Amino acid sequence: MQKSTEPMVMISTFKDADKYRDDLIVGVNGKNYVIQRGKTVAVPRHVAAVLENSMAQDLRVADLIMAAERDYAGAKGKLE
Repeated sequence: MQKSTEPMVMISTFKDADKYRDDLIVGVNGKNYVIQRGKTVAVPRHVAAVLENSMAQDLRVADLIMAAERDYAGAKGKLE
């Protein structure tokens, strides 16, 4: 097995008793990483970057959904 020369970084992932209880699987360039939730673990920097980008995208989507809901509520009010 070939060792990676990329620096490792420490990350923590959220864990609860519902939707976020199973291990997190991150795939990068054909390689899968299984990350245990609720613990601080070391991962290659590129894996941490994928998780950070994913969280940022989730926040952008949530903002777009909230804006669409406000627009809909405003348009609906004008029709009533």
